[in-house]
Amino acid sequence: MQLEATTTLAGEAIDLGLAHATIAAYALEAAGTIRDLDPELEAATVQHLLAMDERKIG
Repeated sequence: MQLEATTTLAGEAIDLGLAHATIAAYALEAAGTIRDLDPELEAATVQHLLAMDERKIG
């Protein structure tokens, strides 16, 4: 039973590592191209983060 749980956990960790590596590779490849982050989404994210900072300070 313990071995199955450990094997499952190891498999999930490998899957997450591969997913992270795939996303990171795509991000490096897409950076500065038309496939890069949507400018409107990026602006909304910045506004959201600034609002969060203001709430922490104020």
